Amino acid sequence: MSIVLDGTTGITTPALDSAAQFSSADMPAGSVIQTVHNVVSGNRGSGTQNIVQVAFTPKFSTSKVFITGHTCVYVPAGSTCSVDLYIDSTFLYRSAGGVGWGVNARNEDCSVNYLYQLSSGGGVTFTLQGLHISGGAPSWNYYDSQNTGNSSITIMEIAA
Repeated sequence: MSIVLDGTTGITTPALDSAAQFSSADMPAGSVIQTVHNVVSGNRGSGTQNIVQVAFTPKFSTSKVFITGHTCVYVPAGSTCSVDLYIDSTFLYRSAGGVGWGVNARNEDCSVNYLYQLSSGGGVTFTLQGLHISGGAPSWNYYDSQNTGNSSITIMEIAA
């Protein structure tokens, strides 16, 4: 689909003036079709935990989805953790997480950015999971004994 600006005939806008829904063919590659977002607050627990998730139903089975997520974690000294991304129960991606170096615990931010090619048009759930790898258990969405943070996940459906 293109918008044509022509000095002779004016503006041509195919499909914009009709009541018909857009099809995937009407959307140029790279167009954002829809965005779904979820945010959670407060301590999400320690150890390995599901931190935040969002249900998503694509408009078109040929689309790609761009997933971005963020969480914070309190990592005890000598411990390691990561953030994993799942679609339903299938592992997609692991982002390096926090490491509690030396004798002190650390507050860490963890982010995930991932582009995924859909394989069907059905509904799915995307989940950020905090993974306890070694040492003391990390506390997810938690900075210290007085403050908690926010964790979020955003899904953008992209026309293929």
